[in-house]
Amino acid sequence: MNRKLVVSLVSCFVLGSVSAYAANPFSDVEPSSWAYQSVEQLVSAGIINGYPDGTFKGNKDITRYEMAQMVAKAMANQDRANAEQQAMINRLADEFSNELNTLGVRVAKLEDQVGNVKVTGNYRLRYRGSQLKNDAYAYGKHSSFDYRARVIFNAKVNDKTDAVVRVQGSGELGNSNANIAQVNLAYVDHHFGKDTTLRVGRQLYTPALGLMYDDLIDGARLMYKHGKLDVSASYGYWWGGAGTYQNKENTISAAMLEVKGKLNKHLTLGGMYSRFHNGKLYQGQDIDAATGKQVKSFIDSPYKNIWGLNANMNFNRWNVFGEWLTAPGISNSQAWMASVGYGNYNISKARTYSVRGQYYYEEANSPVFSSAFAPAYSFYNQHYVDTKGVAHVRNGFKGFVANVNYVPFQNVSIGAYYGFGNKDMDGNKLGDYWRTDVNFMF
Repeated sequence: MNRKLVVSLVSCFVLGSVSAYAANPFSDVEPSSWAYQSVEQLVSAGIINGYPDGTFKGNKDITRYEMAQMVAKAMANQDRANAEQQAMINRLADEFSNELNTLGVRVAKLEDQVGNVKVTGNYRLRYRGSQLKNDAYAYGKHSSFDYRARVIFNAKVNDKTDAVVRVQGSGELGNSNANIAQVNLAYVDHHFGKDTTLRVGRQLYTPALGLMYDDLIDGARLMYKHGKLDVSASYGYWWGGAGTYQNKENTISAAMLEVKGKLNKHLTLGGMYSRFHNGKLYQGQDIDAATGKQVKSFIDSPYKNIWGLNANMNFNRWNVFGEWLTAPGISNSQAWMASVGYGNYNISKARTYSVRGQYYYEEANSPVFSSAFAPAYSFYNQHYVDTKGVAHVRNGFKGFVANVNYVPFQNVSIGAYYGFGNKDMDGNKLGDYWRTDVNFMF
């Protein structure tokens, strides 16, 4: 998995809702990129010769596959490089490993140096707060501090097969009962030629842009990518939204088909269809009628079919994207979001940043289970208990989120967002909420 993709995924996990698509999702490598500049240095040093005509064409964007071809040349001449240049080549091989694999170029020399297992990870320290409104807090409490640490093991089985395992520990500061440690990723990728990959096991799945889901599934996913076309089909158990509260007997299973196409340099359009089977939805807190105590609330999932459309546009540092979902046959099931942002945020590059504004519209029965965009009022028909012990059911919501992310040092980022102007579908005002993060990648 290349680092740019990792950064996009980590943004969903680490930076949370509003920063998930701050990074440029397209495959072009710009002249301002660190990788581009590194390859240019290697060309100047005579380690590689750029394009077949011996030029580098340093005034134009190139594709990641063109860059990968030059990285492959650098790897073949690594014995001519000094220590600094060798480190640069290793970093480039890591960045473009997915493209190198697709082109049939193995990174055996690099693997001989570091072994078949590569270890990466990240750490997040987060603060969340929310406003008291109508005897309820947006996050269920006024404020909290929590942490999350992840260690990821990437292993190469053979020339066509890779394995990934991720160990995660998390908890709330000052609350020893909230600590959780688990293996929450464990999957195998098998590559069929240049374009097709089968992924099997417990894996992260983010359909479309992530409005509906950005969480774990246990299952299989077949991915095909060729040129401007990206197609995937999957089937599995969806663990998100209920976390540790669900088990195999009541967890939703679903089949999903996605198609995405890059129309031009600036615009990508996509669509998806999902077929759901029996399962339960975790709603939050409710009141037991017999005892009067708070209990976890579940209902049978009403969903059978879900459709969605999405669009993503990039213009230099400007990024605009949006997504729409609906569940035919279910009333009040539409959900959509729109986002506009500016910046060059990349957690692996110091002094990069992004600013973004987003609008959410989620009806009471909208098919939002465990979103990459996680405003406090998301998720199906959510139950909650106010500060006076009264149970309620939210009637959907609409509102704004603004956020900023900044990388003061390489692999260290600071993020913050604020949710405001929130109302339910009857027009009743909901409380504001906010969040700050400090994130470290290693």
